[in-house]
Amino acid sequence: MRRQERTWHNGVDIVTAGCVLFLVLPMLLLITIAIQLTSPGPVLFPKEVLSPDGSRFSYYRFRTTEIGTSRFTALGRLLRGYHLDELPLLWSVLRGDIASGDVLRL
Repeated sequence: MRRQERTWHNGVDIVTAGCVLFLVLPMLLLITIAIQLTSPGPVLFPKEVLSPDGSRFSYYRFRTTEIGTSRFTALGRLLRGYHLDELPLLWSVLRGDIASGDVLRL
């Protein structure tokens, strides 16, 4: 992809992620509160991956499992079922760490 196309594409990604984050902000707040009320531990779970260009970066997802186990919480099963645990990925797109097309491959 040419540099100009990449710059334009990144700009579209950032604007789109910002708009979507603004629209889903109330849902993000409700999910955050629900996770805090239903299970102990952190709300967000960091994951480190390699980008297509070989650099490492971290992104966050809502925690859907119990701490120290691989068992889903009741809320976690719902979040995973509707892919709501992935909404924090929009923040990584907004920061420019990850392109929107890469989100679909994670």
